[in-house]
Amino acid sequence: MRIRVKRARYAAELAAAELGESGARFVAAVKRVQDMLGEHQDAVVAQDRITRWVAEGGSGEVAERLLRRERSRQRGARAKWTKAWARAEQKAKRARP
Repeated sequence: MRIRVKRARYAAELAAAELGESGARFVAAVKRVQDMLGEHQDAVVAQDRITRWVAEGGSGEVAERLLRRERSRQRGARAKWTKAWARAEQKAKRARP
């Protein structure tokens, strides 16, 4: 999903001059979606690294606190991205030359 959003953003950036202000609004909306998906990905990767660290002998207590924080980041990004996606879809429909 993140790669597809990135491609949509790049295509919109190329077309922004032709699309004018509506194109610029779409680009901004897609950037927000991309940022939220990136936040989600970062949280997932961090959880994996923390889990591997514990398996290698890292502190379980510290890891649990870190994992709670990363799970919270992940849930927050998931909750936000659907609304941001809906906004980006609206902006895409309005992006006309």
